[in-house]
Amino acid sequence: MEIVRKKNVAILSWSLNNGGAERAAANLSKDLAEKYNIFLIVFDSSNIAYPYSGELIDIGVNSGKTYIGRILSFFKKCFKIKRIKKEKKIDVTISFMPHVNFYNVLSKSRDKTIISIRNNMTQKGLSKFGKEMIKVSRKKSNITVSLSE
Repeated sequence: MEIVRKKNVAILSWSLNNGGAERAAANLSKDLAEKYNIFLIVFDSSNIAYPYSGELIDIGVNSGKTYIGRILSFFKKCFKIKRIKKEKKIDVTISFMPHVNFYNVLSKSRDKTIISIRNNMTQKGLSKFGKEMIKVSRKKSNITVSLSE
C-alpha cells in the first residue's frame, strides 16, 4: 500500500491585519488545512486580526530606510522566502496583492505559483512600476486568479 503525503501549500501575504486580501489569505488557510499542510508566510506578524490555520512563518526582514537599504531588504526578502520554500518542501505557493505576488514569482523554487490579482490595470494611482510588477508576476506565475476582467 502506497502512502501519499499531503502536499505542502504556502500562502504568502503581507500580514494578517485588516484588509480584504489578508482576510482571504487567512480564510484560505482554514479552508485548505484539512487536505494540505499549510504554511502561512507573512512579512509582518506583529498584529494578527484574522484567525488562520497552519504554521505561521514571519520572514523577519525589516524594510530599509534608505534607497540602498530598501534594495538590500528586497533581495533579503526574496532569498528568505526562497529558502523557506525549499526547507518546507513547498509544492504550491499562493499569494495576494501585487508586491507580494512579485516576491512569490521571484522566489520560485520547485513550487507552482498561484497569484491573485485584485487590481484593475487602468486604476488611477497605480504606478508604472506597479503595473510592470503585475505584468511580470502574471507572466511568470503558473496560474493567475483575477477578481475582475
